Amino acid sequence: MLRFTLFRVPILIHPTLWVTLAVFGLVGGYAHMGTLVSALTFIVAGLLCLITHELGHALVGRALAGGQPQILMTGLGGDCCNAEARFTRSQGIIMTAAGPMATLLLGLLAFIVLYVIAPNMDEACALASDYACGNAPESTVGALSVGMLCLLRHVIYISFWWTMLNLLPIYPLDGGQIMSGICSSMRTVFCCSLIVSVVVFLVTICLGWWLVAPFMLALGYINYRGMRATAS
Repeated sequence: MLRFTLFRVPILIHPTLWVTLAVFGLVGGYAHMGTLVSALTFIVAGLLCLITHELGHALVGRALAGGQPQILMTGLGGDCCNAEARFTRSQGIIMTAAGPMATLLLGLLAFIVLYVIAPNMDEACALASDYACGNAPESTVGALSVGMLCLLRHVIYISFWWTMLNLLPIYPLDGGQIMSGICSSMRTVFCCSLIVSVVVFLVTICLGWWLVAPFMLALGYINYRGMRATAS
């Protein structure tokens, strides 16, 4: 495991996370601009978004209810644990929502920086892609500019889509956990989550989003089992 600390929050990264990021980097990053630079910066952007997301949970949770949060990130995503904290229902909802909001804030910051350094983003990214493929002169755009443009663009892309996905009312995504903080019955949460996950699964199949579809299928199965367990 890779272990380090940010803002007095211990962070552990399991090796399986690198496998997941590599798969998404090759499928999403490489396909996006057709370069290895794009694929590598997609991996870095994904890691930045995940860490920012979990730190949003950790820092806001610690400010609201104290304790010592810890973050574990694996190939299946991140998990922020704070066993010492005792949240009220409203505090739990705020803490849960802080993760997606932190990711969106990172994406907004990346958008501002990208707009400042490259107002015509499509043209700049096209030049960066051409240079990375060896089709543009070095004077047009340097290697540092290639990496920076790719990184910022991927941060914007990942922060938006990951936040939208994570806020879906599907347990145990953040949207589902917010729903569980509002609803009094976990059976209702599981039922709603199952319906939404099936609908989103069908939509992803129709759109050809083959990496998201299995994820929705797994979430649907989790909520189906939860619904069965609460019925007994």
